[in-house]
Amino acid sequence: MENVGIAVFGCERDEADAFGELSPRFGVSPAITGEPVSARGAALARGCRCVSVSHKSRVCEPSLAALREAGVKYVSTRSAGVDHIDVEAARRLGIAVGNVAYSPAGVADYALMLMLMAMRNAKSIVAGAAKGDFRLGAARGKELRDMTVGVVGAGRIGRAVIERLRGFGCQILACGRSEGAGDEPPANGAGRAPLAGHAPPANCASCAPLAHCASPAGAPSLASPTGYAQVAGCALAAATPIHALPAGCALVTTCTQMLDRAQAAGHEPLVTCASCAPLAHHASPAATPIRAPLRELLAKSDIVTLHAPLNASTYHMIGCSEFEAMKPGAFLVNTGRGALVDTGGLIAALESGALGGAALDVLEGEDGLFYFDCSQRPIGNQFLQKLQGMPNVIITPHTAYYTGRALYDTVEKTILNCLDFERSQSH
Repeated sequence: MENVGIAVFGCERDEADAFGELSPRFGVSPAITGEPVSARGAALARGCRCVSVSHKSRVCEPSLAALREAGVKYVSTRSAGVDHIDVEAARRLGIAVGNVAYSPAGVADYALMLMLMAMRNAKSIVAGAAKGDFRLGAARGKELRDMTVGVVGAGRIGRAVIERLRGFGCQILACGRSEGAGDEPPANGAGRAPLAGHAPPANCASCAPLAHCASPAGAPSLASPTGYAQVAGCALAAATPIHALPAGCALVTTCTQMLDRAQAAGHEPLVTCASCAPLAHHASPAATPIRAPLRELLAKSDIVTLHAPLNASTYHMIGCSEFEAMKPGAFLVNTGRGALVDTGGLIAALESGALGGAALDVLEGEDGLFYFDCSQRPIGNQFLQKLQGMPNVIITPHTAYYTGRALYDTVEKTILNCLDFERSQSH
């Protein structure tokens, strides 16, 4: 395919560097501007069938019409969500819209960080320490293993969050499309093999510590994907009566005889090394996600974390009635989209004490505020001002996705999206 032109709008300096590095590999010539796409600036796209846009500004019908006039047929957004684009107007104009699926790890890591910060009162502690006040806060923190976490929207990011939560040993509830959220959650762990394609070894006596259990990244590959911790060697397993194990519990052993006994009793056997014995209290199915309708999830969860896409069916999916249904003192974490939450209802729930706190990386009305230096001008968003003044609310400026790996994933997949579209037009 001959050299392909792509007009890139709203491009930050680090994105421009990534486009400059990756474009020659794919035979692409990007025309780059830091300005957001607009009717006036659409001339940059003349001669290009494909454009790339940022999620940081809206792409409305006048801009799309100007792009169509310039010959554009495909808009690729450098984000997973497309709620900033008037997709219906694009359809009417004959413009296809595509998104990118970058690594979910950055957002999942960030969601876990916000959970931990919220339950350990990090905002008040850090603010006090910055002023030289090193007293312990009045409220003690909580431990994640003692809590139930509800994951609303278990698509790629939600599943990555679940994988991380398993390591903490907490109870996990998952609500997907069929239960009232925007994504389908993974299947329950009951009756599932420890890890597809990995038959557990019958004996680990000859292995180096954890050698047969570790993935290339250093994670225990036989344990993490199912949520069962690697807990014991043969001695501990042999000392545990089969009938004493909770129903559905993973029996951990290095002995073939015990494996046979476990399978006969209907338990899932895992194999590990004796050096994992200190983790014995984690050998339970608690870290396997359980499907739950949204209302049940809200009523049972100490932390609710949102990972559903924003669309007509999920707009304000967490509103006043949902806050009333939530467990008293629960925390809300949102790294999805601000409008998933009725912010007025959230503030009312926080002010009444019904909620224990909130950690928000996204917010209704963030456009024009997040990604800008507002330190020298008034903030016109009353919701944001009120939330920032609450000691139990953490606000960050839609930065969960912002990692080096996600940047390169996004740029590379944007280029590939455009090339795929070009190929589809040539046939």
